[in-house]
Amino acid sequence: LASCVQLLRIARASHAIHRLLDLQPGEDVLDIGSDPASRPVEMAVRVGASGSVHGIEPSEQMRALAARRRLDDPAAPVTFRGGDAVALPFADASFDVATATQVYEYVADMPAALAEAHRVLRPAGRLLILDTDWDSIVWHSSDPARMQPRARGLGRSPSRSAPATPAGPTARRRWVHRHPLSASCRC
Repeated sequence: LASCVQLLRIARASHAIHRLLDLQPGEDVLDIGSDPASRPVEMAVRVGASGSVHGIEPSEQMRALAARRRLDDPAAPVTFRGGDAVALPFADASFDVATATQVYEYVADMPAALAEAHRVLRPAGRLLILDTDWDSIVWHSSDPARMQPRARGLGRSPSRSAPATPAGPTARRRWVHRHPLSASCRC
């Protein structure tokens, strides 16, 4: 039952992401921090054969898994390459849309990452950021051993290539609110 509930949550989050992105046929999309999930493939179907989807992922193993996903015709081509959120390997104004899901929480230099996303977006381009504020999560178990930080996996660095930063996601959220982007925000 728990795995079914988790799948429903993932499906709802995916639906919300696609609704917010409002992808159109022919758009060029950048997925910062691609993983082996189906998000880039779903985006490729939405933008169609006249669009494109490019995934950036620092982990070679994750890129290999993501590249194995099959596309249906008439989906856009999907490419995956190595890269970093603070040094995107694309020319200025290359994309209509960029997404970063569960990525920026691991980036130490938020101003640089946001500047890079802005640089590769075309005028009126859209950036969707979805991260988890781990400092705000409350978790409780009747088993005292499970409440220990190590048992919950909180005492170690995340699995991404960049270590968690001392500032943490809550500090990053405050930084973003103090430095608003010149764009609308739909939450």
